[in-house]
Amino acid sequence: MLAQRHIDTIVVVKADHQVVGIVSERDIILHLSTGGQTAGIKAKDIMTNKVVTVETNVTSSQLMQLMTENHIRHVPITRDGQLVGIVSIGDVVKPLLEKNVQEAEQLKQFINSQSCQNLANKYNRTNKDQNTARYSIYPAPQRQRIQRF
Repeated sequence: MLAQRHIDTIVVVKADHQVVGIVSERDIILHLSTGGQTAGIKAKDIMTNKVVTVETNVTSSQLMQLMTENHIRHVPITRDGQLVGIVSIGDVVKPLLEKNVQEAEQLKQFINSQSCQNLANKYNRTNKDQNTARYSIYPAPQRQRIQRF
């Protein structure tokens, strides 16, 4: 079922949607590595019983910390003890990556903007007026090899 649906985790619930376990690719690999078979296997036979869950008001920072501390990649989301969703590490990290990309793009735009050039020119004029040395960017000098005796 995991391969057919292109997922790597299934949350096991009771009829009233209370979480009782979770089956991940890791659980299946562990089962197979101990000589288990997949034919006729039931989720209850291989699932992780101690499931870490969170309520709907959890923050992404809390999720990252929880996932890191527990070495897990998926966390069921519950409301009043009933499953309402599941979040993966990718769901948590993706917005952070997008934010970093946006910030990097904004910095590039600022550096290349007229405002930044005007600021640099103003800084250089101010330093020149004060008889202060201007700073320029030069390539780093080649490191010299020290001979040891």
